[in-house]
Amino acid sequence: MAQSQTPDLRELRDGKTIAKRWLIVKKLGEGGMGCVFKVEDKKRKSTFAAMKVEFGPTEGGILKLEAHILNALKSAPLTLHLLDSGSTAKFCFIVMPLCGHDLMQLRFKAKRALTEGTSLRIAVLSLYAIKQIHEVGFVHRDIKPGNIMTGLVGRDSRMLYVIDYGMARSFITKDANGNPAIRKPRGGEQMYRGTPRYCSMAAHQRRDQGRVDDLWGWLHTLVELHCGLPWRDERDETKIAKVKGEMAPEKLCERCPVEFLPIHKYLTILKYESRPDYFAIYTHLLEGIKRCKSSFMYPYEWEDSPREVETALSISENSITTKKPATSCSGLYYKDQDSKCAVRFDGKKFTAPSGDWAKRTYYAAPGQRCLAPNHLGSYETATKQFEKSVLAVKQMLGVADLQMLSGRPRRERSSKVSSTTKDEAAARGDAEEKVEQVLLRTEEGSPARERRREHLQPLTAIAERQKMLETTDRDLTPIEMQFVDLARISTGKDAIIEKLREEIKQLHDSLKERERELKEKELFCTDLQSRQKAQEEELALFRKLSAENVYTGNQIASLSDRLAEKDNQFTEYRKNAENEITELKNELNEAAKKSCAQNDNIEKQKENIAELTAELNRLKQSQVEFESLRKSSNAEIETNGQMRAEIERLQKENEDLTERLKEITTAWEETNSLESGFAKENTAMKEKIAELEHRLSNYDETLSRLNEDWKSQVNEKQEEWSRTRTQLETETESLRSQVAQQQKLLDEMTREATEAMRRAETLEAARNELLERANASEFKNQEGLKRQVRQLSEDLRYAEEKVAELTGLVASLATDAHSTRRDISDLL
Repeated sequence: MAQSQTPDLRELRDGKTIAKRWLIVKKLGEGGMGCVFKVEDKKRKSTFAAMKVEFGPTEGGILKLEAHILNALKSAPLTLHLLDSGSTAKFCFIVMPLCGHDLMQLRFKAKRALTEGTSLRIAVLSLYAIKQIHEVGFVHRDIKPGNIMTGLVGRDSRMLYVIDYGMARSFITKDANGNPAIRKPRGGEQMYRGTPRYCSMAAHQRRDQGRVDDLWGWLHTLVELHCGLPWRDERDETKIAKVKGEMAPEKLCERCPVEFLPIHKYLTILKYESRPDYFAIYTHLLEGIKRCKSSFMYPYEWEDSPREVETALSISENSITTKKPATSCSGLYYKDQDSKCAVRFDGKKFTAPSGDWAKRTYYAAPGQRCLAPNHLGSYETATKQFEKSVLAVKQMLGVADLQMLSGRPRRERSSKVSSTTKDEAAARGDAEEKVEQVLLRTEEGSPARERRREHLQPLTAIAERQKMLETTDRDLTPIEMQFVDLARISTGKDAIIEKLREEIKQLHDSLKERERELKEKELFCTDLQSRQKAQEEELALFRKLSAENVYTGNQIASLSDRLAEKDNQFTEYRKNAENEITELKNELNEAAKKSCAQNDNIEKQKENIAELTAELNRLKQSQVEFESLRKSSNAEIETNGQMRAEIERLQKENEDLTERLKEITTAWEETNSLESGFAKENTAMKEKIAELEHRLSNYDETLSRLNEDWKSQVNEKQEEWSRTRTQLETETESLRSQVAQQQKLLDEMTREATEAMRRAETLEAARNELLERANASEFKNQEGLKRQVRQLSEDLRYAEEKVAELTGLVASLATDAHSTRRDISDLL
């Protein structure tokens, strides 16, 4: 039997496919009930997930509960959700997104203590993850660093997720009317759930755990990550519970951020059924983050330092500091915005543009060669080479007084000089005057003035040579004239080249400054995006809080309606009871009156009976006397005839008396029967009166009890309403302060957006100026300057897009703030 329940892990080897979809890559871990594997989704290549496998019966297993909770969390934002689930004859499985590292692993990876900003950011993110579990009706009951993990890549790697719902339990049930209600805590000693180091005192005391117990585990987790729990070296649960119970809050939070102590004191006043004020805790933690001058964009201690990214500014600075020759290849080029750009060549190898050969298409010009590293790098070198050639020609011709920079010839020249030569000389003279005007425009005190004077000295020498030739009759030979003209052209060209070089340097410095400004703008836009994201999250929380407030208001309204209805029912019931009491009192009075009348009748009948009884006794006595007289006078009656009439009379009277006696007897019997009837009726009336008095006393007790019950219920409702009203007023004030902060942030962002637009306009004006100066310059190396200008234009266009996007975000924030303000006004 045991062998049949032992999991056969060989069936779940690497490369096996589960449910025709999930390909097992490797095993990540193994426990007592099953294993966790890294799997790949065959429907979506290179998409990996985590598969949790549980061996044994599938009915009522832990995975069934986890699958139910993950399905419930599917609608909650920033939570793990169920990707797939299933079962076979030997095991059941669930598939969820693959996570990164848990908080304890990251704490060891950091190799140094966490800063307060990092601990507070972890607190905010983990609190949000726990709140999502509570919102779907479950408590986790095992919050610890090992069950809080980061995402795998990208943005998820900076978010926190709660895993392992094997100990979770629902705290929501339904009442008799089918409405959701808080499940009552179970009585008696419960089974221990949780980890001794992080669980609440309720878990140690074997009591049922609620939402507040998850927050106790959350707070102990934060303390452990920041500075370590005082009982971290204990292993016995009893000792840990004793230390927890005796530990003062100030001692526990001594080395933690100051925001942890008020949270600890707040958790101590919460009960099992209490709903924690997540928003107040979240706001308190955000104030701590602002106090530490931290941000959610800052790297954590366990994150690797970001790689240095080469920008256009750094590349240009590196090229200036290293002073590498800007060599190029004339046989290999690529196209950049419809212009040909030569590939850099250092004399030994080609250098890929932007460090990547695969981004562009390259072309080769046949019949051309790469420039050697010892070519003429500047016009100054070419001029020196030209001067050396002129000196060599002078020595070859043997002209003793020929100077390199001789003056212009006299205007009275030989007739052999053609008119074409005169026109060319006049044109050269005009060119020289223009060159002199360009050179003399330089400002006084400029750093390059001394260098330019070196180029002005040849012109001075030419003027002196011209004056000397005007005093002599010697004319220059055609060769001398050509060399003189070449010398003038070379000197003017050097001056123009020097001026253009300085302008290019200024443009280069301006470009570097613009790139620095663009970099600052990018950082500023990134900061604005992060702030906007944080404000969106805050607005989402505000909306949810507004929905909760609306729900609370509806509940309060329904309770008020029910209370008013109960009051009406109670008033109606009281009126009915008073009417019944009045009717019973009337009946009691009538019965009392009837009883009094019957008592009077009984008294009268008793008097009649007494009279009749006395009359009967008198008659009996008369009869006895008559009998005695009859006996004594029998003899006399026989002889005395006078007495016969008397005897007859007496007989007749006796008969009359006998009849009278019968009548009296009959009347007495009737009186006795009436008396007995009256007695029975009187007894019944007394019983009814006693019953009515008992019912009346019961009605009084019932009414007093109902009055007390309704009074207590009304007091409770009034207290509950006052608490709810106080809470709503507090939340409303908090919302008002949040709206004020949002409005303040909105104003700041509006000002920053205006400043960014102004700077963008300045950059655009600078770009236009650069374009005009670039178009005016006809230097042959201006192609590179144009590329830089185009790059600057692209950067400026990107900055304008960012500014437009920022403007849209500001408008969206303004709309959200207006809607939040309207919701608050509706709530109030």
